[in-house]
Amino acid sequence: MYTRGATTATVLLVVTMMLLPAGNALSGMITIAGNGPELPMIERLVRTFEKDHLGSAVDIQWDLSSHPIDMVKSGNADIAVTGQTDPNLTALPIGWDGIAVVVDFANPVKEVTAQQVAAIFSRKVTRWSDLE
Repeated sequence: MYTRGATTATVLLVVTMMLLPAGNALSGMITIAGNGPELPMIERLVRTFEKDHLGSAVDIQWDLSSHPIDMVKSGNADIAVTGQTDPNLTALPIGWDGIAVVVDFANPVKEVTAQQVAAIFSRKVTRWSDLE
């Protein structure tokens, strides 16, 4: 069983990277802030973007304890890569991720609902027998 959650980011870098042909004159600095598992993907996108647009630079501010939306609102970042939204900022889902819940083959529980998984991780359910 897995759940899907949206990874959202403001559209500036993604649209620029997809729509602006390589070799166009684009220079300047942009800062991307994030705190999730998307870092390797963002690093690959940034390397490709900087290679295709000489004179441009992207600073990645990534810290698991940071608050990317607050960084954008305070002016410390231009783009927030986060699974949350803010009504005062423009956000666009750019990908989906999946989470798999895996248990031992001998476990008698063969299927759980999203609500049961939530109950397990919030410690409302602490025994597999409570799910049977």
